[in-house]
Amino acid sequence: MLVAMALLALFLGYHLNWIHQRRDALRSGWIEDAPNPFLEREPDAPALLRLFGEAGHSGIYVKNNLDGDRQVIHRKAKALFPEAKLLYDADLDN
Repeated sequence: MLVAMALLALFLGYHLNWIHQRRDALRSGWIEDAPNPFLEREPDAPALLRLFGEAGHSGIYVKNNLDGDRQVIHRKAKALFPEAKLLYDADLDN
């Protein structure tokens, strides 16, 4: 029983931390929400995040003026928001 409770706590803690990281990324300004106006509704957040009240995002704009490796930034944004399409300045010009 103790092992089961510990595993449940780790599982829930992982998802709550994921929510915290998503919200911090949006607040920090290195990414912005970019909703798709052609969708009737936003997609659901992945996994258990929606059970904790986290909203899904159809698009995420990643700012190109960031310092650092673009591949690392892309991977981090995709890991935090797997349901979203990542947009960059070149995407917005078209």
